[in-house]
Amino acid sequence: MVEIHLHTVWDYFRDNVGIYQCSLCRESCTFKDALFDGFINYNPVPETKPYPRTKPKIRIFSKAKLKVFLRAASKNPWYLEILLGLFCGLRKGEILGLKFSDFDFEKQTVRISRQLVANPKVKEGFEIEEYTVIERDPKTENSFRILKVPTAIMKEEDEINQMKEEGYHFVEQADGFRICLPLDNTPSGNYYKDGFSTGFKKEVELHQYLAETEKGAQWITVPSRKMRVYATGRLVGAPESKEDERCARIFRDMQKSAGLMLKTDRGEAYQIGETAISTLESRARISGNALGKVSRPVFAEILNQCLKVAKGKALIRLSEGKVRAIHSAEKNGYQVFPSRRMRKDTCRHRSS
Repeated sequence: MVEIHLHTVWDYFRDNVGIYQCSLCRESCTFKDALFDGFINYNPVPETKPYPRTKPKIRIFSKAKLKVFLRAASKNPWYLEILLGLFCGLRKGEILGLKFSDFDFEKQTVRISRQLVANPKVKEGFEIEEYTVIERDPKTENSFRILKVPTAIMKEEDEINQMKEEGYHFVEQADGFRICLPLDNTPSGNYYKDGFSTGFKKEVELHQYLAETEKGAQWITVPSRKMRVYATGRLVGAPESKEDERCARIFRDMQKSAGLMLKTDRGEAYQIGETAISTLESRARISGNALGKVSRPVFAEILNQCLKVAKGKALIRLSEGKVRAIHSAEKNGYQVFPSRRMRKDTCRHRSS
């Protein structure tokens, strides 16, 4: 016979199973059977102190309350995850483990084949040093399943799937998806970094510079609710020409600064310059210092959820290969004013 003590049990679960999976109460029957069959002569389980878990209170929503809840949830950046949990009954780890390939848009189904779980690293003395996230099979064999997905959920996924069909690529990361834009979709233009600055000795040099910049600039008007923001990942493919290389430089510069792309109903994606961030927040009707502290994919998702319910049209300034400003295009909003005329009026006012 083997002499088993309480510390022996703890050491076993720490080294072989992991303390986060250990529940001695669940092992009570196992030790009782082992004692009865003569494999051990002492059962340490009764001497352990049980720590019962507080059962969560389950609330059942009526149809009216469910509508109120969904209306509020639609403004949340985790709206898709909420829908999957509410209508498909997915566990949190199963939702986090989903990939685009798990969704079948023709059959409107989702395949559950993995989950993301916390994997704590335990130091000596059973103190958790750090947590990592790992991918595992679902909880049980029956958890491998294919579920029918409601139409409302598929619409949320289909928007990104449509972009993939148009040639955009996505890289899945822990904090969201990052768009990878093919080079042939990258808008060209003169290359100036977001932190670019220069000086002019003569006023005429300033006017010449502004005129040159204005040649490649344009204003476009799009519905505000049709704008979508995506965090950047990497360029797909290597530059094959000087034009491609210039686009790639603009893209790499944008990754170091704003790190965001803007897609409109015109089917094109534009890099967002740092100067456009505050105006984009204004169009989405959001503000606050906390927005600058979240990751780029999370910030993009917050903007997108707000833009979906935005009203009116947006006036977008495209210059030097990037979006430089996004204003209101309504009658009482911003208006396009010719820069040459503005400079002349300014000079006339200064000389008077």
